[in-house]
Amino acid sequence: MRLRLQAAKHWFVGLALAGKLTVLSTVTSAVSMTVLCVILGWHDASTLRGHVVDDTEVLVSMIGATSTAALTFGDTAAGDDTLRALRGHQQVLMAAILLPNGDVLSRYDRRPGARSAPLQFDRDVVRGGRIWHAFRGTTLAIATPVTLKGEVIGATYLELSLSHLRARTVTLWRTLVVTLIASVILAAIIAWRFQRVVSGPLLRLTQITRTVTQSRDYSIRAVNEGDDEVGELVNGFNEMLDHIQRRDDILENHRLILERTVQARTAELQASMERFKMLVESTHAVPWEIDLNSSTFSYVSPQVTRLFGCEAEALRGRATLWDLVHPDDRERVKRLLLGLTGDGANVDFDCRAIAANQHLIDVRSVVSAQTQADGSVVLRGITIDVTKQKKLELELRQAQKLESVGRLASGVAHEINTPIQFVSDSVHFVRDAMSDIALVLQQYRAGAPDVAQAAEDADLPYLLENVPKALDRSLEGLDRVAVIVRSMKEFAHPDQKEMIAVDLNQAINSTLVIARNEYKYVADVETELGELPLVICHGGDVNQVILNIVVNAAHAIGDVLHGTDGRGRIKVQTRRDGASVEIRISDTGGGIPEAIRSRIFEPFFTTKEVGRGTGQGLAIARAVILERHGGDLTFETEAGRGTTFIIRLPIDGKTPIDLGAAA
Repeated sequence: MRLRLQAAKHWFVGLALAGKLTVLSTVTSAVSMTVLCVILGWHDASTLRGHVVDDTEVLVSMIGATSTAALTFGDTAAGDDTLRALRGHQQVLMAAILLPNGDVLSRYDRRPGARSAPLQFDRDVVRGGRIWHAFRGTTLAIATPVTLKGEVIGATYLELSLSHLRARTVTLWRTLVVTLIASVILAAIIAWRFQRVVSGPLLRLTQITRTVTQSRDYSIRAVNEGDDEVGELVNGFNEMLDHIQRRDDILENHRLILERTVQARTAELQASMERFKMLVESTHAVPWEIDLNSSTFSYVSPQVTRLFGCEAEALRGRATLWDLVHPDDRERVKRLLLGLTGDGANVDFDCRAIAANQHLIDVRSVVSAQTQADGSVVLRGITIDVTKQKKLELELRQAQKLESVGRLASGVAHEINTPIQFVSDSVHFVRDAMSDIALVLQQYRAGAPDVAQAAEDADLPYLLENVPKALDRSLEGLDRVAVIVRSMKEFAHPDQKEMIAVDLNQAINSTLVIARNEYKYVADVETELGELPLVICHGGDVNQVILNIVVNAAHAIGDVLHGTDGRGRIKVQTRRDGASVEIRISDTGGGIPEAIRSRIFEPFFTTKEVGRGTGQGLAIARAVILERHGGDLTFETEAGRGTTFIIRLPIDGKTPIDLGAAA
């Protein structure tokens, strides 16, 4: 039964609007006519039975009146003569005259062989002077007391065939069924003809909606054909198109301005990078050599004066390398350099150095290890000043954030528009429902006699059930918009110069909301966010790093699933690991080919097509995590299975570089 109901529901849902209206009207008429026919049939049967009982009671009373003498004198022959008069009544099956003690004085049976059947009726009722009757299948049994001077002297009993009543009832029901079928057919024809009045404007509105959706031409307008609810729907649809058209014009204008701004800023940054490259190539780097055992300089080039503000002779054999490294970076630099134990081993790293007058500068060093003949290890390196480059990287991060905002703007607008449309539809429904409810209330207050009909016409139970649901859906849509706006606000919050305590789980959730349009078509996102303390960091930079990795993951999954209906998975996990927190972002993309794994953090290196990636995202992400926060950014990958990027950040943060002072 349930499967049949589901099949019927599926069939009804699949009908066109005209079909739905026709079916609803026909079913309503059929149900109404069925109820009416049942009521008429029941009323006719009840009325007919009442008439039969009344007529039979009169007949039995007449028999009792004529049998008074027979009962008084116990004259069986007189009683038989009285009952013999019933032969002309074809519906009388049996009649009897009974003495006060219940014995039969006289009896008449139309059916042969039925004389031996006992008479079954409530004798106490008859002795009490009341008439008793009962319907037994197709017969009516009735017994009446016979009284003389107020005393019951006997009773008369009669059984009447109801075959004529049954035949009349069958004829009536056949007539009602034929009438019902004819009415339903007529109702279906009328409904099919008149449904066009309702479905026509709606179908034309649907066609216009389909045209607008396919062509994205929001200048198209629907023609209002009336002042009813459909007319209000058309007006609302046209107003919505007006709002969308104005909004798209504004968004397009902002997009063009943002693109021009980003292009100009990118060109400026690229020009700055070229100038910086020329500047580095035209200046002298500082080559040096130290004995790993003593960590003292055995050689420093004269260019060190320009870099550190001190003479080379003052450093040779006297100062150690660690004296020039900022205290917060010494342990990291020691760990890197002391790990160079074999011939040809090399490493490059950035750190902060202490120049003359405790002036801080950013330097980049490329160091290699060489084993001497006596077995000692010598470190040889070249150090250059990258303070200006650090400034440019900071500007580049800001530019990338602008680029990310520009790339995500249309997606965010779409994410906001969807719940807004949801809210609009619900509010329109509530408005129309309140109009119907107001009409019912007006008739109720006016004391109109057809309030019940008005309530039925307005489908009041349906409105009372669905209006609260529509309001709940509106609130859900507004909550969704609030979440998107709040996430956008948190993501775009300007970074402060100093590190602050940040809830990384909240930052991740906000970033995922902003990036949703990038991954929602290709992947599902899972989060396993552990309990984390507040982390001292630059929240905006960390948000940008997470955004870059999530977008890259979505692109990787999209490349693998291109042309298929499959969906990938992006998983974000957080946990505390001692004095650090760990963020793992995994995807089910194609993984990173082994040939390019060593280059993915290089600036401007990308495997994406032109216009889809600049090759700066991971380079900037690594600089933010390693240099600005003293953390670590690594990855695990397997070809054909996917990649996991692992971000580690110290909970208590790292002392930031005062780039303004360094300048």
